[in-house]
Amino acid sequence: MRDDRKRTLQEQVTAFEYWTQRGLAKRHANALTNAGYATIEELQTATDEDLQIMPNLGKEGVVAILHLLGRPEPWRPLSERPTRP
Repeated sequence: MRDDRKRTLQEQVTAFEYWTQRGLAKRHANALTNAGYATIEELQTATDEDLQIMPNLGKEGVVAILHLLGRPEPWRPLSERPTRP
């Protein structure tokens, strides 16, 4: 979990809705919520490795989240990674 504070049920529901409204699948939204990430600002502190080892996220979820954050996929060769403007 991102921090030592336990979130209330209402905070968890709010975080889950936040992620699904941003286009993440329910499974991926649930993984982020369970890991303690409630906003993009909080998620920006997560490293690519943090995402890769997050329970119930999987490669598809990591890719979706990296796209949401505007980060390249770390396992793609540099020549295939999209460039930032």
